[in-house]
Amino acid sequence: MRFRAQVAVLVIFCAFKSEESWAHHNPGHGSTESLQAISSFGGDPRARQRATVIVEATRSTDQPDLNVANSYSLRPLLQLEWVEGFYSSIDLPLVVVDQAEASRAQFGLGDIRLGLSYQGLDSRRNPFWTAGFSLNVPTRTYQFSTDPGRQWILTPMFGLTPSFGELSFYALILTPFEIRPAGSALDISPTVGASLQLAQALAVSLGSAADIRVLNTCNIAGERSVCQGGRPSENEREAGATRVYGSLALKFSLAKALSLYAVGQMPFTSKKDIEWSTSLSLEWRFGNGKPLMGSSKARGKHDGHEHVKTQHRHGEHQHAKHEHTEHKHVEHKHEPAEHSHSKHEHAEHEPAEHGYSK
Repeated sequence: MRFRAQVAVLVIFCAFKSEESWAHHNPGHGSTESLQAISSFGGDPRARQRATVIVEATRSTDQPDLNVANSYSLRPLLQLEWVEGFYSSIDLPLVVVDQAEASRAQFGLGDIRLGLSYQGLDSRRNPFWTAGFSLNVPTRTYQFSTDPGRQWILTPMFGLTPSFGELSFYALILTPFEIRPAGSALDISPTVGASLQLAQALAVSLGSAADIRVLNTCNIAGERSVCQGGRPSENEREAGATRVYGSLALKFSLAKALSLYAVGQMPFTSKKDIEWSTSLSLEWRFGNGKPLMGSSKARGKHDGHEHVKTQHRHGEHQHAKHEHTEHKHVEHKHEPAEHSHSKHEHAEHEPAEHGYSK
């Protein structure tokens, strides 16, 4: 019953409020790395050239950094394909934080996220696997009541994204490594989900992410050592501590290259970084499937731009073939005409010469 109630509440959040979440709490965004990965790709982790604006609201617990807060962020995100398969991204969060123990809300720049990845294709030229990493840079300009200090987070990632008609799946594994003044921590974050195209303009995605603490090192009086119970600036983060979250995403196709994503996320375990998180994102895809440098072969039907481009080339080929056929036909008619004309002139010339001889 409790599980059903949580799923029902999650659906309600998506319907009324509801994108990449890669698995530590990040003051620059308000939720974990794995949850931010889900919110950023909106239920579709396949890379594409895009410009996205994400509006996100999150209720954080005191477990990841001792602060209970509501955070509201505006996140411009840009992803570019430089050569075929190689992508870079940048996520710039502008955040308003309303802490439970603070007298007023704060506004500032959060931690910037940079990303590099490579996307491989299957035999049908559809996206199939992705490998890369992201780096959170400590650019946060506001402070918490109990501030965890500057945080660096490096997150290697590998994922599979197979698709079968209108149904697609994703399975990601992330390993965030975070460094803060109190020490460092390593998590493993498996993330899985499935997406179904319900109609031409509507798709729904269900997913789940788990954050599992693997290793803690504590910095006490300038000395670093492995600590089983978690770092001083966090709660309930002993080795093996597991947090599990569910997510629901809706995709609305507004135009050929424009989509709206609505995402909601909730925890399923008592250990959790957030109480809830919702987001709305507007995504514009550009480039027509072509990388910024070099050329790109035609891709499968799951790349809308490439599919249109393939049809266009086929039409151009037919048109060129038609012109070539007409040209040959005209030449063929013209040559006999010239030949007949030459023969006629020769016939008129010969009688004149024959009469002169006589």
